[in-house]
Amino acid sequence: MNPDAPWAFMIHGLGGIGKTTLLNAIGSEARDKGRRVVSLDCATIEPTEAGFITALADALGAKAAQLDELRRRVDELDAPLILTLDRYENFRLMDSWLRQSFLPAMAGQVRILIAGRSAPLLQWTTDPLLGPRFRSLKLSTLSTKDSAALLADAGVDPGHQEHILRLAHGHPLALRLAAVARAELSGGSLDDLTIDRVLRELTRFYVAEIENPQLRAAVEAASTVRRVNATTLAAMLELDDVGALYDEFEALHFVEPRRDGLSLHDAVKEFVSAELHSRDPSRFAGYRRAAWQQMRQEIKSAPAAQLWRYTADLIYLIENPVVREAFFPSTELNYAVEPAKPEDFEAIVAISSRHEPVEAVDCLRYWWSCSRQSFYVAREGKGDVVGFYCSLDSTRIDPAEFESDPLTRAWWADLRKAGVAHALFLRRWLSRDDGESPSPVQAACWLDLKRSYLELRPDLRRVYLTLQDLQPYLAVALRLGFAPVADATVELGGRTYVSAALDFGPDSVDGWMRRLFAHELGESESQESAILDLKARQLVGPAGRQDLSPLEFGVMKLLIEREGDPVSREQLLAEVWNIHYDGSSNVVDTVIRALRKKLGERADSIESVRGVGYRYLAGQRAAED
Repeated sequence: MNPDAPWAFMIHGLGGIGKTTLLNAIGSEARDKGRRVVSLDCATIEPTEAGFITALADALGAKAAQLDELRRRVDELDAPLILTLDRYENFRLMDSWLRQSFLPAMAGQVRILIAGRSAPLLQWTTDPLLGPRFRSLKLSTLSTKDSAALLADAGVDPGHQEHILRLAHGHPLALRLAAVARAELSGGSLDDLTIDRVLRELTRFYVAEIENPQLRAAVEAASTVRRVNATTLAAMLELDDVGALYDEFEALHFVEPRRDGLSLHDAVKEFVSAELHSRDPSRFAGYRRAAWQQMRQEIKSAPAAQLWRYTADLIYLIENPVVREAFFPSTELNYAVEPAKPEDFEAIVAISSRHEPVEAVDCLRYWWSCSRQSFYVAREGKGDVVGFYCSLDSTRIDPAEFESDPLTRAWWADLRKAGVAHALFLRRWLSRDDGESPSPVQAACWLDLKRSYLELRPDLRRVYLTLQDLQPYLAVALRLGFAPVADATVELGGRTYVSAALDFGPDSVDGWMRRLFAHELGESESQESAILDLKARQLVGPAGRQDLSPLEFGVMKLLIEREGDPVSREQLLAEVWNIHYDGSSNVVDTVIRALRKKLGERADSIESVRGVGYRYLAGQRAAED
């Protein structure tokens, strides 16, 4: 491998402009020259350090859990490694890690080719180590000559080419769509439209030309989800068997195979989905509902290695822009969020002092002294720190350290009161110019924090945060499930800091997102809305409302969420009490008896499963203990 070749090369441009085609061509040529090429689709990789390392190691036929292990596996290869990363817009959470950790650790042993819609952050070029070893290319449209060659390869005769060339403006996807739909284009009605409108109209023509109504329905259904497999497609179309239909769907021009299923080309998917949502919103919702119900069944038996796929599916299904943008923003990001360096301390103190009283700044000084790794900074293009956040993992901090800060002391007390072990304490976020107020810097910090959500699931249970003024965030916070923490209001330097907490529930981040989607559909994820008031933490029954202790609430909620499935005493202790079952504890049975008493006429909905534990079966009579 040429030692002077760039360590990283990024291709970027509009959807359908040909990024994937170019990436595949470069990879194919490299293989022909004897290079080792590994191709990864960022849309199928969990955007965490562990997710990336596992995906690359699996592709190499190796095992690695840490970056240094992965480097040793790469060193053992018999040929230089070229890594291609497609659909990089799905991997923004890992941009800083790739720049600051992965590439330096590989020290030129891996060359990466990246393709995505967004231009690279300026930090790729200003980084002292990586900048001289990085190149990028913005793809533009094809020349008339190359466009004509593409149409000829697609079987378009010269007599039809002139009109297509005029309306497609050299856009590769538009050219391919027009080649398929050329019979519909003789009227010239698209000549004066923008390329976006041309793509939309050509997509409509393309779908309309599918003669098989079931196949056309499959295209529409697939446009509403991230990916489809045979079982999901069958559920959405209400068919018992989709074997032949699935094969026919896979053979369509703009269906792309992925490691975890099939998907329409992103640009085609966007247009088909928007058209369906506008024309037939009930059918649009029906497809999404059927897909969600199928996923709920599959996720129960999905191995841990596939958990991210279902999480990504749920994020895609959720229309709530607060959630989708929080994980995968559609807008350009102009700030890089990275772990704080020792030399960033002065900038953090300066930003804090600008917006906070001395007592609050002293708290941040304290956390810097004992947990610097909990600080992250937002940098603008030239590297200046324009914001920061401090996030404390409750399982990695000595509990005694929480006592030194009035806010974390209150949070720690609330956490213990609820019987929950694992939480993130978002101690503070501030931007240089806007303080705690909503801003692009704050949005970049919140996006980066979602990486921790994913890294720490399925154990992460709660997130705590503090604000001087909750009002600007109140509507969004309530939609996401945050609730004020009544006993955690603290005075510092004459200012009042209020706290809010988000409880993900026993199923962590994944369960939280399932509930958000269920709320969007106007349904309950289970029967819990009929019997359990999540906000009031009360049972709802014929005898009225019954208050629940934290343990009773946790047990009942977990049983309902897993309705029909036996839940062992060991699971209940681990997920509600956060302790291991020793084979002799009867604390679970005590709570179950209390719940049955409060359920009254519905007591038989909690069924004993001999030798295992309990399960929730609404309307069923419980077996005798």
